[in-house]
Amino acid sequence: MWSWKRLLSISLCFACLMVMSPLALATDVEENQFVTYYADGSYSVTKITYDKQEDGISAQAGASEIRGTKQRDHYSNSDKLLWTLYVHGTFTCDGRTSKATVADYSYTIYDPDWSFVSGSASYSGSTARATGKFSWYGITSSASVSLTCSANGVLS
Repeated sequence: MWSWKRLLSISLCFACLMVMSPLALATDVEENQFVTYYADGSYSVTKITYDKQEDGISAQAGASEIRGTKQRDHYSNSDKLLWTLYVHGTFTCDGRTSKATVADYSYTIYDPDWSFVSGSASYSGSTARATGKFSWYGITSSASVSLTCSANGVLS
């Protein structure tokens, strides 16, 4: 009887681990997101993704080329996704220094009441930046997002 209880305990522990594993993965994904709340109840969620590097692309000797995207999703106070502003950056890093080499921006409008007015992208040092202006019934809202690469190739 003692070994039956032990087997049941081990089985329950294993079942708990199987159930908890997806939750732990979801938590890790959420750690890459940052939320900013605004006075009107709207909010933005900012997250970073690393872009897959294509074969045949090389950086300077002894350096790595890192590509990534940082996006700012803007939500209404009723949790409706309105628009997203993206900055796309390419960086060269060698473990001691990092340098931005390319910056670009893009956007997506999800709510037809919003429109894109203008945008720009720039880079300096180890940071790529994008700014965008969005309009809702004549009211303009500005947004910016920046992506920085460390000397070790970590995006923030």
